[in-house]
Amino acid sequence: MINIFSKKDSEKDNKNDTIEQEVVAEETHKAETTDTMNFLKEMTVQIEEIIKQHNKVNGEHEVLEKLTKQIENHMETVSNLTENTNKSTDNLFNQGETLLEITKDTVNKSLEGKKSIEDMVKVIENLDIETKDTYENINALGEKLKEIGEIAQLISGIASKTNLLALNAAIEAARAGEQGKGFAVVADEVRKLAEMTGESSSNISNLITGIDSQTKNVLNSVEKSTLVVTEGVESSKGALEKIEEVLDSFNRVEGDADKLIKTIDTQKEDISKIFNGINEVNKILTETNDQIIKHIDEAHKVDEKLEKSVYHIAHHLK
Repeated sequence: MINIFSKKDSEKDNKNDTIEQEVVAEETHKAETTDTMNFLKEMTVQIEEIIKQHNKVNGEHEVLEKLTKQIENHMETVSNLTENTNKSTDNLFNQGETLLEITKDTVNKSLEGKKSIEDMVKVIENLDIETKDTYENINALGEKLKEIGEIAQLISGIASKTNLLALNAAIEAARAGEQGKGFAVVADEVRKLAEMTGESSSNISNLITGIDSQTKNVLNSVEKSTLVVTEGVESSKGALEKIEEVLDSFNRVEGDADKLIKTIDTQKEDISKIFNGINEVNKILTETNDQIIKHIDEAHKVDEKLEKSVYHIAHHLK
């Protein structure tokens, strides 16, 4: 009997130990389960926070993407504007070169015109000198004619006196009778010579009067021509001065046009540099935008995986 009770007590103790072990194991399992639950809850909170941060980042990425797109649009507009400005600058540069060529051609033609007028002025000045010389020569001729006229008058006076002396000699020869006949013949010849001399002197005086009248007319014409030539010289000099002023103006225009072309050329280079810089910036923005889009796509994929993981964890926790 004692052995039987001892055996039962031993079985009972073993059973109690087993139950106690099961209780301890269950408590341990519960504790581990609780720890796991707490860890999973904490992980869920952290994952949800990560998702929020990713959503925030995604939102910022969307804003950045829109901003990048706007910048691209603005850069394209600026690029087009710069290109149009570059074309306008090229046109302006070409027009400036054309203006410079026209100005140079005009200056050359003006110089040729100036040379022609200078030659004409010299010709007119020489003509003026010759006209004045002619006037002086004709005037001197008039003085000589006056002297000849005075001599002709003197000869006419001598002829008159000679004729009178011949007449007196003829009278005296007639008184002398036969002895005075030879002297009368001489006196008659002297009288005839005196009359011829008087007529010649009268003709010379008439010719001198006519020549003097014509000389005065020629002098008047030469004097008028001299005035016209003098006015022509003054007008030509005035025209020459105007051409010189025009040449000065064209030279200034040529200088300004040359400076303008150099300035446009410099601006053209600057615009070209700006255009290249804009293209470089546009290239960098495009590459950056591609990288941003790539990161956004990757972030979306990570978000989707996180959302699925959180969903499964939350579902199992429930």
